[in-house]
Amino acid sequence: MEISLGCVTSELKTNPLEKDYELQLVNLKSELRSINDQIDNLGNVLIKNKLRPKEIREERLHAHNGIEQSKAILNSKNSVLASKYENEARGTYLYSLIEAYVAELKKLDSEVISNPIQIQLYKKQVEDFIVHKEQLEQLISDRNSALKQLCLLKDQKLAEDLLTDVTHPNDISIKIVGYENT
Repeated sequence: MEISLGCVTSELKTNPLEKDYELQLVNLKSELRSINDQIDNLGNVLIKNKLRPKEIREERLHAHNGIEQSKAILNSKNSVLASKYENEARGTYLYSLIEAYVAELKKLDSEVISNPIQIQLYKKQVEDFIVHKEQLEQLISDRNSALKQLCLLKDQKLAEDLLTDVTHPNDISIKIVGYENT
């Protein structure tokens, strides 16, 4: 005999509505875990985005230093390279490096502009998930209450049946015989 959520009655006598509520509870709790995970993930993303301006400043400083060093090497006349081709290759490399640093600076500038908006977006998503979470928690509570009420009603019915069986002993043998024959 399998007992369901505190009900005294057996699994054989489970109401289809009770089964539906149990299944809904499992699904709702799974969805609640998923929402909690999403809230945690967005919280981590928010923390990273709030720290990002400091990282951007450091990356910008690195890019500016790289540009200045590359320009200094380009402008230096202390070229000890053996051939004109090596000097050209070195110059091309340094110009490409400067262009890469400039592109990095442009990307970082765009990120500085978009970062506050991203933070607002993530905060709004967290708020939406929290509202959804609260709704789910209320729904889970309602389903639990309804399921407990069903169990109480079923247990009360069983108690009444047992009381009836005790007061009418002949009916017990008929029920047992009838149950065995089915």
